[in-house]
Amino acid sequence: MLAACAALIACAARAPQPPAPSRSSCAAFESAPPAERICREDGGIETLQARFRADVTIGDESRSSEGVLLVRRPGALRVKLFGIGGMTVHDALWVAEGSSVRGVVRRPFDGEPLVLELRPGERPTEPEAGLSFALWALWRERCARTPRAGADGWLDLDPASAHAAVRQVRVGATGVEAERVVWQEGAPASEVIRVHYAVRDCSLALPLPTSIEMVASPQGWRASVRILEQKLNLELDENLFVTSEGAPPPHPGRGKAATSPLLRSLSARPRASRAESSPPSLRRRKLARRARGRAK
Repeated sequence: MLAACAALIACAARAPQPPAPSRSSCAAFESAPPAERICREDGGIETLQARFRADVTIGDESRSSEGVLLVRRPGALRVKLFGIGGMTVHDALWVAEGSSVRGVVRRPFDGEPLVLELRPGERPTEPEAGLSFALWALWRERCARTPRAGADGWLDLDPASAHAAVRQVRVGATGVEAERVVWQEGAPASEVIRVHYAVRDCSLALPLPTSIEMVASPQGWRASVRILEQKLNLELDENLFVTSEGAPPPHPGRGKAATSPLLRSLSARPRASRAESSPPSLRRRKLARRARGRAK
């Protein structure tokens, strides 16, 4: 387990983490207005590397795993889960490409990878993709527009960056303490993810949570995540975020902190024309390749 985590972390990190700030970041956040507590993370986090332990329950089945989470803003996330002996049992990569998001979910013992492409408002229906996609959505920028006061103490965010219909947060003394994301609001198949953040790490430049509770419905899964270690703004190897076709997504620049909470979206890569035959927005690449073969 430790060997697998160490190998991925060694590949990811190319630079030491900046020294911890001399003043508690939690104390600095307590004096900031609510909107600033939300938006400061957008401008202050370019990359994240975290080691965690997750307890996941789907229906009546529960599993515990350790894993590694890698985030590279504005739109790339990779999460790996390790089983007994440090073997990779789950490897998910999500990369924003213009207005869509491409996902590749690999389970080494289950054959072909699951490859998805989602357009705005869509979400994966496959259970094995639900948790990693939720993490991708939660790590998207919160301040694409100024947060607005909502009902019952919630602040409404622009949901577009998370490909959602609704995105709301509640703010505590040191940052966001709860988040709610809704896809396809009002539809029978809508999914709501409720998240509670706690136990902030005040030694980091930004006080990130170390305890995350996630509940998703109606898919019926929940996850309890405990962060064991996390580092900010390391240089991450671009090859960690390459999908099976094409180059890694554009990157705003190593060591360059965002100067505005309005982070720019990724540009779409050039693709073949879809005028004659447009594949479904949610698809397996295996089926798409067969379709192209028949067209020839």
